[in-house]
Amino acid sequence: MYAIISLQDNNQYLEHHQNAEYFFQYLIDNGCEAKLGYFNQVEKAVSFVTKGSYDVLYISVFDFRYEYMSCSISLTMDFIHKVKELQPDIKVVLWGYTACYYKDVLKKYSDIEICDRIFPFDDCADEVHFRLKEKQLYKYIKMRDSFPQSEPICANPYREEMLLTSIGCTRKCSFCTDPALRIQKCWRGRSVKDIADEIKRLYQNQPFLILRFADSSFEDEDAEYYNRTKAHRSIEIAQKLIQMKLPIVFAANFRTSIYKLYSEREIAVLKEAGLSTIYLGIESFQENELHIFQKQTLQDIRLAINFVRNHGFNLDIGFINIHPYSTMEGILENAQMLYEYGFSSLSHYVHRLMIVKGTKLYDRIKEDGLLKETAADIDYYNYNFKDFRVKEFCDRVVKACSDSTGKEILNKSELYTHFFANFLNAVKNFFGEEFIEKYFRKEEYQAVMRELNRAVYELFLDLYYGKKLHTDETIQVLKKLDNIRENLEDACYEQDQTFPSFVWKPVIL
Repeated sequence: MYAIISLQDNNQYLEHHQNAEYFFQYLIDNGCEAKLGYFNQVEKAVSFVTKGSYDVLYISVFDFRYEYMSCSISLTMDFIHKVKELQPDIKVVLWGYTACYYKDVLKKYSDIEICDRIFPFDDCADEVHFRLKEKQLYKYIKMRDSFPQSEPICANPYREEMLLTSIGCTRKCSFCTDPALRIQKCWRGRSVKDIADEIKRLYQNQPFLILRFADSSFEDEDAEYYNRTKAHRSIEIAQKLIQMKLPIVFAANFRTSIYKLYSEREIAVLKEAGLSTIYLGIESFQENELHIFQKQTLQDIRLAINFVRNHGFNLDIGFINIHPYSTMEGILENAQMLYEYGFSSLSHYVHRLMIVKGTKLYDRIKEDGLLKETAADIDYYNYNFKDFRVKEFCDRVVKACSDSTGKEILNKSELYTHFFANFLNAVKNFFGEEFIEKYFRKEEYQAVMRELNRAVYELFLDLYYGKKLHTDETIQVLKKLDNIRENLEDACYEQDQTFPSFVWKPVIL
């Protein structure tokens, strides 16, 4: 009898849950007795396990880098130890990225078996080895099209639902964990019909405003399964959304090659379906850094930014401005480009590279002698800088962003450059154009956003040159945006008391 646990620090229905569902279905299909549970509290998860007659407990540890996307290692280990105290004979198995590459850390916890490259990220042809007492060998199952319908989905209080429609990625960014887990096939996707069914089920269970596709890249598809005589897979998904007529908008990750891949007609379909925000993994505005990250060219970046904005989509980006090979001149050049393009989230200016074992960039940093020895369990910043000046700058960044004011600026600047834009489009979609024109002061909002862009850039310059931080100016601008947002929310609730509340997630650096 097997227990599969998906444990998180919050209630969001994310990739972490879906991987547990696939594994659960795999066991059922192979004639095993298994039960699946989602929990955001250790006590509830422990009760679930101890009330059943389970021989083996599986818990995923896919990636601890982003604690809002999975549970913290301390929470996981607290859960495991409590289970073992009550049921010392139960076999506990960890699987996932962290279990594969951080065994030296996890092995210090007793009574834990660690599975290498376990389902479903790893496509290892015909079989997967589970390191259990019985040395059982299970055949590998391809990504399924259906979820276990009898198991409840956890409630999502954030009204931003997340959905995974594929596993893997077709690119090889040097800092990414996906290529590190890849053996053969790099991308597997669910059918469009099943994706549509899942969206319906999620919405019926708990209405939401914004749908966030969590795929590495929304336009990826399997060349062996799809062909260009059919509509692009993302367009098929968009067409299903149009047919469902749900009052939602959606956001998704795309590549900077978007300007090459989509025709004007296809962009119109995505817009009609509710596409609100496009995320691009830009990472840098310098060719040498793009080469280090194994990313696109600077020309692709410029063309993609113009393409997305010319079509009226909100644009958010992934950006890495501090890394072992950074120079102070390069950091400033990147910041100037962020300002010119109006990316007004402080997180873009000060985001540090997180390095993880198994990635090409980790190996390069190690080979170049820039990897630090650390006593920490898992330290994603255990590197030195080639330019000693960058360390001094990085130390100032960490200190400034650690106090309450710094965190507020980080989080709220991210809120108004990303989450609030989705909320605006969701309001427009929910209530109509006339409503938002009546209750939303668009010109004032745009003017204040320009103020925010300037304030964040000047705050960065204070950090860069080691000057006194002028945080008051940035806080005042953010308060103006708070007033605009709160007035619009009040109008929404007065119009319709059932309108879902808008809750935003903080940035984690």
